[in-house]
Amino acid sequence: MPSVVIDRNRSVPVSVQICNHLRKKVLSGEWQQGSRIPNGLELSRQFGVAYQTLVRSLEVLKNEGLLVGIPSQGTFVRSNTLKLTNVAITFDPQALQCLSNFEFQRGAASVLGDEAACLQTFILPGGRIFCKDNPTTISKLLLDRQVHGVIVTSANLEDVKRLVTMGIPTVTSRAIFPNAGAPWVIEDVAGAMRQVAELLVDKLGHRRIGLVMGARRGITDDWIRPTGLMDHYLSKQLTERGIKYDTVYSELEWEKAEPDLRVWLSGKRRPTALFFASNEMAAQGIDLARGLGLSVPGDVSIVSMSYGPTGEMTTIHTPTYDLGAAAIGLLRKAASGQPGTPVELPTRVNRGDTIALPRSNG
Repeated sequence: MPSVVIDRNRSVPVSVQICNHLRKKVLSGEWQQGSRIPNGLELSRQFGVAYQTLVRSLEVLKNEGLLVGIPSQGTFVRSNTLKLTNVAITFDPQALQCLSNFEFQRGAASVLGDEAACLQTFILPGGRIFCKDNPTTISKLLLDRQVHGVIVTSANLEDVKRLVTMGIPTVTSRAIFPNAGAPWVIEDVAGAMRQVAELLVDKLGHRRIGLVMGARRGITDDWIRPTGLMDHYLSKQLTERGIKYDTVYSELEWEKAEPDLRVWLSGKRRPTALFFASNEMAAQGIDLARGLGLSVPGDVSIVSMSYGPTGEMTTIHTPTYDLGAAAIGLLRKAASGQPGTPVELPTRVNRGDTIALPRSNG
């Protein structure tokens, strides 16, 4: 019989529950620094799970810098494990359209447990941490060295470079800065866009598709945004399938997308399916379509990136909770002076009301 009870009816995956349980053993001192932990077979029996499931959980803790594997000797609690205190998470308005700050923070807190004295979220209306003319609260805390680690989402390149130069452990999400010296955690955008194309084209047979993306120039040598990756990978998937599509670049602002969408949906050769880079934009798209006398999904099917399911459309779920948890793992490694390997987390399709070849455009 398993000696540790796993709740298989919870929304939290079994592997995450195992990680949380083992992590507490390390951070509480139950497993002392430098000690060897039970082997994988013994732990899998304790949890009543498959050996490979247990191994995946151990790999997560190794990546977080809590455990270290030594060939022919076993797995040990890493010595001098660093505790994080006063961790800040920043969001700008664009990131809040694509992530739930509550879910992201909840995922981060699940990893930290009681380790952090403070885990605080800062909303940056201007999208900047350091503003010369109008200093932000978080910039003052950083300059006073009252924040010891930062997770930034859709950050400005100059801000990230400054944080790294200041020696403050930094991890980015919703943006990748390859040359800034900070690791990142992001959803698997390439896999997500493949899922969109497989659903709309391969399974449902749509041939006229409209794309409502974020930034037009979303990929550079110094700055890569998820919305730019969506544009790159989904365009590639549709082109490979011989699909003609229209694109509007909105910067995730409805006022920039609405005029083009209105023209598309009013035309005789209107799209039979639309993809939106954010759930908020998709909801406004549904209202526009219905205002023009179209039914959703009867006349137009809608798919969007989202951090939560909705009954009105199909969504590609962004694993926000897991992104927060993985970000803390990378932050802990950065704080310990270890190189952090960027993390890409898988997405999944929440199938809603999308249909094949809407009746008026079959």
